[in-house]
Amino acid sequence: QSKMSDFIDSLPLFPVSLDLENFDYFVNKEVFKEELAKRDDEFCCGLIKQYARRIQTMEKELLALEDIEDGKIIITIKKSDLYLCCFAGFANLKWDIYRIAQGVPSMRIRSLLKQLVLYAFPQRPEFIQLSEIEIFNAVAALPSSEFTEDNLFVAWFYARWILHLDRTSRFPSITVKQTVSNP
Repeated sequence: QSKMSDFIDSLPLFPVSLDLENFDYFVNKEVFKEELAKRDDEFCCGLIKQYARRIQTMEKELLALEDIEDGKIIITIKKSDLYLCCFAGFANLKWDIYRIAQGVPSMRIRSLLKQLVLYAFPQRPEFIQLSEIEIFNAVAALPSSEFTEDNLFVAWFYARWILHLDRTSRFPSITVKQTVSNP
């Protein structure tokens, strides 16, 4: 018995202790808010990654449930709540894309932000099929009448992420080389 519990305790599945895992945060939103407020960026990014992995697993489960409508509804609702938990993590990091990018892989951020854009622009389901720059261009081409305060923030945040990608991935930092006349 002891060996099994030691093994379980050693697994790097949760960024928090096993007695307070992500399900507890999922059920008790007040505990989730309190924990986010008193923890550091690493903890917050760990939760975001953990929830994003769970979302990915749920998407695979949805594909496997072809004929079971009740199961699809339950999984879709849980998945939506997990997205909201991820976005709460973003908010806890003050929507600072640099802090988020330090702890969350770019591909996870990409999928989360794509979903955030879909939440902000529900009348545009075609955005799910587009690449990052195509989403950016499509949002930029929208008439101003389609923007509210909320989805304008999402558009701004998405644009900041595109700029972050461009700055960090496209343009390598240039180191100054010493010359003979300038040691």
